[in-house]
Amino acid sequence: MDLHERRAIREARAVEVIKSIRPPPPEPYTGKLSPREIELMEILDQPSHIYFVYSAGRVKIGYSTNWRSRVDAVCQGCPHHAELILVMPGDMKMERGYQALFHEYHESGEWFRCDGKMREFLQHFSSEVGRDALEMAEAHFAELNAPESTVSRGDR
Repeated sequence: MDLHERRAIREARAVEVIKSIRPPPPEPYTGKLSPREIELMEILDQPSHIYFVYSAGRVKIGYSTNWRSRVDAVCQGCPHHAELILVMPGDMKMERGYQALFHEYHESGEWFRCDGKMREFLQHFSSEVGRDALEMAEAHFAELNAPESTVSRGDR
């Protein structure tokens, strides 16, 4: 799979994640939103976001005002397969809050081990698309790290 195909697949997954976060309201109900629903829609329209990208057993918790291009840059810069798992509206203060919440899993910079509470958080708050992406990326990483003894001679 070439670079353009991977980028197109990643963009399609990102669109699905966003749709799962904020599906458009049905037309007959658009004018009947409660003040709280209007407030939530305004929050989701914020110009900055927090993103969680999985790669090689680790998760990057980052902040960006242009999350699509930032996630693309992160994924291109990863030596291993990387997947967007979760994106949500947020600012730098929220990013630091999530990083503090998962401090026990900190590895370096904005990267954290995908274990324990971190993994539970991603499983709980990600959309079905995000959970599937996490499982696929973890399986891919596990395959790369499988001991050679599990590979049959015909597969070498």
